[in-house]
Amino acid sequence: MSIQTQYCKRCANKMSCIVPEGDTLSRLLCGKCGHIEYDSPIPVVSTILIAEEKILLVRRAIEPYKGKWAPPGGFAEKGEALTEAAVRETFEETGIVISENVLTPFFISSITSINQYYICFRAHLDHRVEPTFSPEASDASWFGRSDFPVNEYWMPKLISTVMQIFDCIESKEFKIFLAKVNEEEFQGRSFSIT
Repeated sequence: MSIQTQYCKRCANKMSCIVPEGDTLSRLLCGKCGHIEYDSPIPVVSTILIAEEKILLVRRAIEPYKGKWAPPGGFAEKGEALTEAAVRETFEETGIVISENVLTPFFISSITSINQYYICFRAHLDHRVEPTFSPEASDASWFGRSDFPVNEYWMPKLISTVMQIFDCIESKEFKIFLAKVNEEEFQGRSFSIT
């Protein structure tokens, strides 16, 4: 846990780093009101937009992964449902409007090296839409299997999963992917949707 001097959200007292009774990890604890601050994983959402057997990627203009291609996505905001976050991030990064009811869970991952849960949805469009992009994306483009930017993808360990996504697109038989990713390894599996 990365511990910095922090103050309690409830009473503004300085917090101390300790292992609370019954716990095994260091936490920030307020000695005045007893509030415990957990360093829990952060939910991140993305959307795989699919049209004409291609998927839409954006080239990230900001860190992390600046210059790399990735599905449109970002952090869920406070008070926002995961699907609402996916719709918002898709619009912010591509200018494409989708509704929550077209989103289907597609890829769920724990990225332990950066303390994030990654929830990716898929959305099918009738045809490719010309994207626009924001300050977060320097480019956006539709890619098929043959022209997919393998060497510029934001997380190279996911390339085998991306190729399975193209298998799903081509066969029209979709799966849900579940993975655990860290700096050393990728552990993934898929489940057929019946």
